[in-house]
Amino acid sequence: MIKNCLIISLAVILLALSCSPEPGKAEERSTVAVVRKIQVESGGDQILIDNLRSGRMYTIYTNPSTLSSLAESKNTTTELKQGTYIMKVRDGESSLTINPEDIGLEYGGSLLIGEIDAAGTVFQDAEDGMRAGAGITGIVYTNDSGLDVYEEFFLLDTSTIPSPENVAFILTVSGGGSGTIINHRFGFLDEDGNRISDSTVESVIDLSGYDSVYIYLHLEASPGRNVSIALYPVIPETIDEETVISGPSIYMLEPESRDTYLILSKTEDIELGHTDFVNDAGGRYAADGKRFPQFFPIADTEDAIIMNVNAHDEAVLFDYEKNLPFTASLVPADGFVDIKEMGTGTQTFTVEEGRRLLPVKFSPLTDVRITFSSADGSGSFRVGAGHTDGHGFATSSAREGETVTIEENQILEYGYFFRGGKNLPETEFTITVQ
Repeated sequence: MIKNCLIISLAVILLALSCSPEPGKAEERSTVAVVRKIQVESGGDQILIDNLRSGRMYTIYTNPSTLSSLAESKNTTTELKQGTYIMKVRDGESSLTINPEDIGLEYGGSLLIGEIDAAGTVFQDAEDGMRAGAGITGIVYTNDSGLDVYEEFFLLDTSTIPSPENVAFILTVSGGGSGTIINHRFGFLDEDGNRISDSTVESVIDLSGYDSVYIYLHLEASPGRNVSIALYPVIPETIDEETVISGPSIYMLEPESRDTYLILSKTEDIELGHTDFVNDAGGRYAADGKRFPQFFPIADTEDAIIMNVNAHDEAVLFDYEKNLPFTASLVPADGFVDIKEMGTGTQTFTVEEGRRLLPVKFSPLTDVRITFSSADGSGSFRVGAGHTDGHGFATSSAREGETVTIEENQILEYGYFFRGGKNLPETEFTITVQ
């Protein structure tokens, strides 16, 4: 789902356009084509943009460096991010009229006008993703940071969704490689271009009141890198007695008054490091998408991966992207998995012979540093944290002598010592939280 945290921006797009933004050149097709650049000499003058197509949606990009910090949008357009707007030409008309002050453009600057030609699509329940990026769509422009910007719109026919009141979306990223900068966003608009929700909403979405919705993808990536994103629509499946899970998909855990273990029985020789669960699985409440804390792996045996599931009075979602099959079931947390607990200070833990993973639940702390050291230099310590606003998460790994920093806007949740392989010796590791 993303994954780290996230606000829309039907386009973060122009957080960084230069004073004279120019569209990039593309070989592949994009549903957004920059069709015009307009210079704005002063605020207060009406700008007539004519020779447009009736009923078509247009994006308007302004240069934030020329925006007045005191000016406020008067909502004559839909503002999706500072400097980024969307407008629709009324049926039977062929022009748009913009007052620069309505979009905070008080003096000087320029506008880019992009025409949207949204690709129609139907619901396929994660069988095929809506995609944007190198080799799939073309570069709309290159921003002032030198990143290639891809944008794609899709018009989803909601009548093709079996349960339109109960649909969710999972975003996957592929390609890039070490050192690649990747920023991505997605969002939803109604047929008139009004925002329904953005990528901060990772909950179940009710689309039953719409005949169709626009889905927006935005990707920024280092130039020359083969990076793409795909957004998959999913009807979340509830984990029942024995549920086969595979990806990309989204799964639901029903409300439960007791702490439980999610047992992921292996169908082949798979270690935690081969799966999505080595990263944060994005546990969140289905109703509002807010973080469900401490949903993390607590055991990796020959037979199963076991996840910690705290008691919860609302349904919970989690993502699974890789297509590695497991059989999932829930059992009461009766203590057969040894989970350590820790606050601030220093503690040394013993890892038994043959054991791959030892979990630690932390007190909810912010603005702290976690230092890891291992007696024999083996393994690493994976740390997970939520965000104070309730959305998104951060994960990081420390090896021998390394430190992970939890920022002021993050809440420390869990950590686990992690090593792979067989015939593993007994060892110790030490954690310092300060």
